[in-house]
Amino acid sequence: MPIAKGEPDTRAIAQSLLAAFPDALATPSGNVYKLSNGNTIRLQVSEPPYALLALSMLRTGGGSKSELRVSLYAPVPKELLGGESENIRYELLWRSGQERFIGIEIHESESPNGDIRETSRKEILPQEASPKVLEKLKELTAEAWRDKLEKENWTGRYLTENIQTLLIKMRLAARLYPEYGLPEFNDEDMELILNELTDGIFLLRDINEDRYRNIVEDYFGKSMLAWLQKTFPDHYVLPNGKRARYSYQEVATADEQSSGKIVQSADGVLVEISARIEDFMQLRGEHKIADGKLKVRYDILAPNFRTIQKTWDLTSFWQNTYAEVRKELRGRYPKHPWPEKVM
Repeated sequence: MPIAKGEPDTRAIAQSLLAAFPDALATPSGNVYKLSNGNTIRLQVSEPPYALLALSMLRTGGGSKSELRVSLYAPVPKELLGGESENIRYELLWRSGQERFIGIEIHESESPNGDIRETSRKEILPQEASPKVLEKLKELTAEAWRDKLEKENWTGRYLTENIQTLLIKMRLAARLYPEYGLPEFNDEDMELILNELTDGIFLLRDINEDRYRNIVEDYFGKSMLAWLQKTFPDHYVLPNGKRARYSYQEVATADEQSSGKIVQSADGVLVEISARIEDFMQLRGEHKIADGKLKVRYDILAPNFRTIQKTWDLTSFWQNTYAEVRKELRGRYPKHPWPEKVM
């Protein structure tokens, strides 16, 4: 029951009780009232007050259906809380079953002494939010996805092997053709691309390879993609008509410095061309791409397509190493050609 209302003293009584029992203040949260400890109170009266001081409470029901009901309360008018400033802020909440973020609208009040307490919160589906609230939620998406992708190790959803190869080619293009003013795809560039991928996105299914590729290609310049493919190809047509495959991979520069051997085509990058030994037999010397600016290492494969030798110079291989390779493999693969001399 409410404390009886004395005409002139209602405000003064409520103010005194509020000062004496600040933890008993319950503020509106939907169709219930919420205490500072998070407990909710249901009040069934014909004219519910804006807020109330719950001076005596009973828990009714049992199990998951139990709830607090007040047996003694003091109504608190809204103007009595006028010394508190209300703030609304938004957060994103991950729903794993739906693989998406939803919004949370949180109402907080700050007292004159600086104490902040949450008065209410509610879930908001982005598709049901007002344009103004939707913009607020979209502002949170890039940071939320950055944390989520790192925590769950989900970068492979968009940063696939094909995309990594594309990025290596684009970085090589910027390095070997500085006159074109191409983006370097450094840390700052990659941060901008990730922000564009995740900005305003709530569904995990939209964080994918196709969208990421489109953003990367736009950033590089789609008008330059045909040139990029010609300059840094995926395949090479061999003299016998078969195709050898190029691979582009990042390597540690420390490997070359410690071993004294050349293990990279350009700083931090190794390009290889792979084919079976019999398909390379008409080739000699070194192999280069990108207008002769980039050396390519030969990855010579056995008939079972496993690497048997790597070299930067086929002429040297045919002259100095082939005889030993032939001796080892011709007995295992007698149906394949093994001429005594290639040169």
